[in-house]
Amino acid sequence: MTDSGQSLLDKLEVHITANLENEQFGVEQLADMMGMNRSHLHRKLHKVKGKSISRFIREFRLEKAREMLIEKEMTASEVSHAVGFGSPSYFNKCFTEYFGYSPGKARLKVGQEITGKAESSNNKSLLWVGGLAATILLGFLIFSQDKKEVVIAEPAPKEKSIIVLPFKNLSSDEENQYLADGMVEAISRHLSSIESLEIINSTAIGPMNSIKEIGKTLNISTVLQGSIQKQDSIIRIEVKLVNTSDESQIWAEHYDRKLKDILTINSNIAQHVALALQTTLTSKEEAIIEKRSSYNPIAYDYYMQGEYHFSQLTPAGQVEALKFYKKAMKIDSTLALAYNGIAGTYLWKASSFGHELEPEEAVEKAKYYIERARHYDPDIWEINAQEAYISLYIDWDFEKSEKLFLACLDKSTPIYQVIYVNFLMYEHRYQEALKYYTTFTKRFPYFPNSAIPWLSYYSGDYEKGTEFIDSRANSGAISLFNYGAFGFFYLNYGEYDKAINWLEKEEEMYGVRLPRTISLLGAAYAKKGDIQKAVTLQNELKELKSKNSAGSLAWSIAIISCALGEKDEALKWIKTAIEEHEQEIVWLVSEPQLYPLHGMPEFDALVKQVGFREHAYPVELPAHFQ
Repeated sequence: MTDSGQSLLDKLEVHITANLENEQFGVEQLADMMGMNRSHLHRKLHKVKGKSISRFIREFRLEKAREMLIEKEMTASEVSHAVGFGSPSYFNKCFTEYFGYSPGKARLKVGQEITGKAESSNNKSLLWVGGLAATILLGFLIFSQDKKEVVIAEPAPKEKSIIVLPFKNLSSDEENQYLADGMVEAISRHLSSIESLEIINSTAIGPMNSIKEIGKTLNISTVLQGSIQKQDSIIRIEVKLVNTSDESQIWAEHYDRKLKDILTINSNIAQHVALALQTTLTSKEEAIIEKRSSYNPIAYDYYMQGEYHFSQLTPAGQVEALKFYKKAMKIDSTLALAYNGIAGTYLWKASSFGHELEPEEAVEKAKYYIERARHYDPDIWEINAQEAYISLYIDWDFEKSEKLFLACLDKSTPIYQVIYVNFLMYEHRYQEALKYYTTFTKRFPYFPNSAIPWLSYYSGDYEKGTEFIDSRANSGAISLFNYGAFGFFYLNYGEYDKAINWLEKEEEMYGVRLPRTISLLGAAYAKKGDIQKAVTLQNELKELKSKNSAGSLAWSIAIISCALGEKDEALKWIKTAIEEHEQEIVWLVSEPQLYPLHGMPEFDALVKQVGFREHAYPVELPAHFQ
């Protein structure tokens, strides 16, 4: 080791020793004392010791703890607090993992070492007896001390799984909700990088109230609960890890810190949870968590605000999201999550919900930011998910898209798993979709963008579809995405008034007239016999199409044309939709309103032109096709 390397270690040890009892002392404070930013200190320390800053601090504390246990009359619980571990249980896990034995056996191990050395001397027998006596005495002392330790309930020995519940925003300002949401997202992201731990997205809980109900319904062993309160630049965070089987507390902690420390807090919570669940982090997993804790805190705050606005899934929300993502990127050009957020915003703007950008323009912008995100953090799973989305909806490369989806499904948020179910429906693989989604709903029973109405139609299970619709409508767990799905279901089962009712509610809730919603309304009126209303809606779409090509307008016009019996007109508009690469074309062979075109040479040629695989078309139309 070079002199400069040893000098660095000496300085670090001086600062950690001076703050040994301070459990709030961590990476951020140490970097400040060293006069470096986190990234710079991380690189220097890794070059000298090959380990992260947080690991260095933890192991230094553990070495000091071992010395105290051997040399002082202190219980393990007392030592844990003396070296900055707030939880005796957490300290015990860290100590045992590092040394290979529990804190209570520290003196015993020393006694055994002394005994071993004594046996090599000329007075073996005498010293062996003395060593044995010392060992027995030490063992007695340790047993007496161990009885004083507080034992915190351990999770049941079953699958290591967890859900991070939505944090409560206790701040007086409701606008601080983005902080609560951002912490849940960050902690979940950290935990999802740990291969041996299964994490369930919080959108699964719906109206479930008790922890036991959540554990039983989702079949998970633990939940992480938390709250956050912000006052000026100070935040107070309280978290606790709870066993779902008996609602006993496994681990708990509180933090009174500055807002700029939120990244460190997120990282600490994730690592404490992993250790509390007896989950060992690999060096790569630890490095990923460390890296994602080194972003500029101001930039990360802007990123969290961007995520909050993006999650509103409204045009106004996307405008605000893009603004905050770009602010974050300007402050910290290495913040991969901000680049990924910008890419997602552009793709949303080209979707049927965004209908602001043409697909080619959106993809050109999105791909640039996806590459920047990959450059700064290749381990972000969303990169594969974004590329899977582009391969499916923009490139119509079904084979590549499926490979990319399958590569990230176990890590992705539920929305991408639902998109994969849609993918299976696009190819008329309904039995596979139903099988996958049955498993999915066990994990995410209240996910807002449910595929059940679609799958119930395609499988001919009218009873299941109506039962689901009634249960959502009466439970209060209904969402924007449900309205359109309910309209689709009733439209294709020939219950046009019900379809119109749900589609109009979607429009009312969203506040924007979406082209696809207009097209389904037009189809419902056409099938109902109100031709004038259907034509009026069709003309509305044509007027929009004369002004721009965003939002799959040609596709939407084709839907109403087919419902009106205008097959040639429908084929003409489908050709236009393909030429302009509209995203809704992926529904070409599975959209029930286009079933009357199946088998027509012109339609078959269009299916081939898009690139559907052979197993996707032709298909046997459902017996209940209206």
